[in-house]
Amino acid sequence: MLPFLESMIDSNDTIFKYNRKLNAYSVIKADYIMRNNAKGRNVFLFLAESGGEGRYFCRSFFPQDKMDYTKNQASWTLLYKKKVSVSTGEEEILYDRLKK
Repeated sequence: MLPFLESMIDSNDTIFKYNRKLNAYSVIKADYIMRNNAKGRNVFLFLAESGGEGRYFCRSFFPQDKMDYTKNQASWTLLYKKKVSVSTGEEEILYDRLKK
């Protein structure tokens, strides 16, 4: 699934505010979880904030087996997303529902 990671992050699929207490058997410490579909399988991407700077990193990433980690999690609606190239600093707007 790793070759699909960038396209999954760039997509506008479902995002959830992750509440670890709702998955009692999980030890993943994350702030958000994304659920995307790649190759006909659901794939989970857990994101955690880096030091309160408003930047996030991938905490965990794996295809769904038996457990649905998004069950009972609060779903969020994405309004704006941009991608910044680390090498050039160039910004690309991926999704913008804020414009009228």
